Amino acid sequence: MAAEAEALAAAQASGKGVTALRYVPVPDCFFLGDDPMALVRAVPELTGLRVLLRAPWPEEGPDPFTCNLVIELLSTAAEVEVRQVFRLVADQVDVVAIPLPDRPAPEVPVPGAGTTSAASRSLRVDAARVDALVDLVGELIVAKNGLAHLVAQAGETDPRLARALAESQAGIERLAETMHRTVMGVRMVPLARTFRRLPRLVREAAAGLGKTVALDIRGGGNGS
Repeated sequence: MAAEAEALAAAQASGKGVTALRYVPVPDCFFLGDDPMALVRAVPELTGLRVLLRAPWPEEGPDPFTCNLVIELLSTAAEVEVRQVFRLVADQVDVVAIPLPDRPAPEVPVPGAGTTSAASRSLRVDAARVDALVDLVGELIVAKNGLAHLVAQAGETDPRLARALAESQAGIERLAETMHRTVMGVRMVPLARTFRRLPRLVREAAAGLGKTVALDIRGGGNGS
């Protein structure tokens, strides 16, 4: 923090305004064609930079395919110039123009403080573990189906016991069906992630061809 404070003070002492930016890349930004550090290098008049971890890495070590960074920077360039660099990831950045000290202005909040990306709530699970869970649920359903035969046998000798077993069977059947639907939903990937890169590709193609293009994407769920 001391280095950033010195950079801010030096810029303001020279009579320049400062733009502060906080950039939280989505964890799968590499697969979307984004390069966070390349964007940082493209920032004009960069005067301060701090790179943090969004969350501690797991004990087994960092995942090379996941971006776990929070990038905070200061620039003496105009706010519009800084925003232009991050225009394709505008939903992942917070930008604040810090006025000169002699200009009356309300207290400037820390950009993005207290916010948490929705992607950070994601949990990466090995596919083999999900498959094993699906197999276990399948075995539970088979065992549940076997209860129907036991209920029928009990009804021939003890109707009261048969009714009790039937009630337990109904509860187990509801739980088994709910577990099956939930586990099958885990294996599905929302289509929104696949289509997330399309707006950027369309904008770049339209800009290169000098055309005006309207992209309409609806839905995006996993169909579960």
